[in-house]
Amino acid sequence: MRRNGFVSVGDGIDLAYRDHGGDGRTVLLLHGIGGNLETMDQFAERLGNGVHAVAIDMRGCGRSSDASELSFDAMSRDIQVVAEQLALGPLDVIGHSQGGMVGARYTTTHPEARFVSIDGFAPGHLTIADEEGRSAHLGWLHGARAQLEAMTSEPSRGDAGWRDAEEESLRHALAAMGYGAPNLDAVAAGHFAELGDGTHVRHPSRGIVTTAFANLLPDALVDYRHGHCPTLVIRCTGWAPPPIDDDLDHVVATTSRPLELVRMDCTHLAPGWERLDDTIALIEQFWTRHPVTRSETMPAGM
Repeated sequence: MRRNGFVSVGDGIDLAYRDHGGDGRTVLLLHGIGGNLETMDQFAERLGNGVHAVAIDMRGCGRSSDASELSFDAMSRDIQVVAEQLALGPLDVIGHSQGGMVGARYTTTHPEARFVSIDGFAPGHLTIADEEGRSAHLGWLHGARAQLEAMTSEPSRGDAGWRDAEEESLRHALAAMGYGAPNLDAVAAGHFAELGDGTHVRHPSRGIVTTAFANLLPDALVDYRHGHCPTLVIRCTGWAPPPIDDDLDHVVATTSRPLELVRMDCTHLAPGWERLDDTIALIEQFWTRHPVTRSETMPAGM
């Protein structure tokens, strides 16, 4: 039975979660920056009862609290707190976009996980692409930042009437981007958190964008070069420009972790909707190639 709630991760920050139930090892579902836990419903439903699926709204997203620190490191630490508070046991992680970036950071120190990243490439520079390719990638990043800043523009708070108008605008924007899932209304509504004084705040927080793009000097794929857990990277070729592929191929060829790369000819949002069946098939095949023992599926003490 599906259950919704909040987990306190300290410093007055509460994270919204949705426990979809199910038997077996826990899989934590992490949404993209333009989404929330509602956008992960279809993943949980399609994976079925064979896994224990849990989704969260990351800090500054969905119905979760805002925070002064909105880094991937902070969001990664939140995963560990959620796992402990909800007694989830060993985790597998599926992350889309921002969720893939946060999952990549988390799994560098959690070799017991099995990790699936769908276009989860952090803002940063390429190391293998030539100068022309790096320039093209940087230009694309600047464009992505401009789009995200437009999405998080002020005002970001208002009364119920303001919220209703913003929800309607979001529904149209998501539909225009090709997101046609049946829970579109719930996704739009899930971007707003109540503040307790009759007002609402729209998420994601602008601070996530500012923090993520503050320094474009680090290697965009650094978190995939380290760690030891089995990792599947799904690269949507209709999203980031081609120069990133040289770096991805290099990571696969040089990392010591079991890392698989699959390219899908689709847009960034397609794996969560019109290509969902293909995506789930890839994930289940990946898990089959990297099985876990029963003891690795149960919370400690069970």
